Amino acid sequence: MAIWILSRIIETRYILIAFGILGVFFSVFMGIFEQAFNAVAKIKKSLLILVLAYSLSIFLGGIFGAKNFLNPLNLNQNMPLNSSKLNYNFINDLNTLQKEIKTST
Repeated sequence: MAIWILSRIIETRYILIAFGILGVFFSVFMGIFEQAFNAVAKIKKSLLILVLAYSLSIFLGGIFGAKNFLNPLNLNQNMPLNSSKLNYNFINDLNTLQKEIKTST
């Protein structure tokens, strides 16, 4: 809760780093490195691995300057978009339509 209160004062990247560290400590404290013998312990360990992976991603995102909890590593920002724009010409009368047809072929 202290990190959430500090989020009103401190920059978002530092909040990402703090939540990442908190998630790593939470995973270790809950026993991510203990052996799992029964099904419940295996499910718990699986969930803790997911928490650890997300915590590490928001920690690294905070280090690299990200500002979004849902996309901390900015993975889709670097992909080029295939944007081919269509040029629309608004035609109001028949003469303009015929000129456009002649020039397009």
